[in-house]
Amino acid sequence: MTADQTVAALRKWGVKFREYPGWRTRGRPGAFGDVRGVMVHHTGSNSQSDDYLNFLFVRGRAEEGIPGPLCNVSTDMDGDLHVGAVGRANHAGRGSQTTLSRVTAQNYAGYASELRPGADNVDGNAHYYGNEVRYDGARAMTAAAYRTALLHAAAVCDFHGWNALAVIGHREHTRRKTDPGRNPMNKFRTDLAAVLRAGPDGDDMANADEVLAELRKFQTAEAQRYADLANRVQALTDQEEGRYADLQRRVQGLVNQEAGRYEDYVRRFNAILAALPNGASQQTAPEAVPESDDPSSTS
Repeated sequence: MTADQTVAALRKWGVKFREYPGWRTRGRPGAFGDVRGVMVHHTGSNSQSDDYLNFLFVRGRAEEGIPGPLCNVSTDMDGDLHVGAVGRANHAGRGSQTTLSRVTAQNYAGYASELRPGADNVDGNAHYYGNEVRYDGARAMTAAAYRTALLHAAAVCDFHGWNALAVIGHREHTRRKTDPGRNPMNKFRTDLAAVLRAGPDGDDMANADEVLAELRKFQTAEAQRYADLANRVQALTDQEEGRYADLQRRVQGLVNQEAGRYEDYVRRFNAILAALPNGASQQTAPEAVPESDDPSSTS
């Protein structure tokens, strides 16, 4: 997409955006003509400052050999979209050719589950537009940011003739990453598909509050699943501890039973000796073995 095409697409879909100085000519050296999809990220920071935009679009992480721009666009928590680079950006890095092939084909089960990336064997920067959502990723996006991310993806997909399966999260590109945080990408693609079906003038655009409510329901369900799993693990632990304690009691019972039988044997032997003539009764009965509290004792 050229700069003018980008602006036209965003306006068509009603995206509230700001143009960062120099974006119309900004991009990394290298091929960017074979674009296949959109990749959604989170920055890992809640900073909404202008300096952070400069970091994303201009400075980058040059000291690490990763100069800017680090994305094509960035989405604020309040829903503003900043357009920072028209060309190639250092956002995706090395990732899965398997994922890229599925995105290109647009026929995988991406509405039911997230993609599991294969080995890092392709340069994603050459094939994906990058949207960095400015938040820490520790929770779901704000409703406003989520809505804007949907609209930006819709604008790009509409321009290229892609469906919602052309949009992935960074973690679906490489196992090294976790972004975009607590936002299931199969849910994002499902919402995006609804937006694309409705069109830029449709009235079926997902309501931001409804989207946020759905995300919170998902988070609550995941938390409950984790709690249920923890309870089941604890129950199994308690059960095993109970079985071990019962086994100890049974072993000790057997030891005590055998000790009692031996004492009874000694008493009976002594009684027999006492009934014999005096000479024979001088024999000594076996000594009683003291009762042991240790079931492992062999002495």
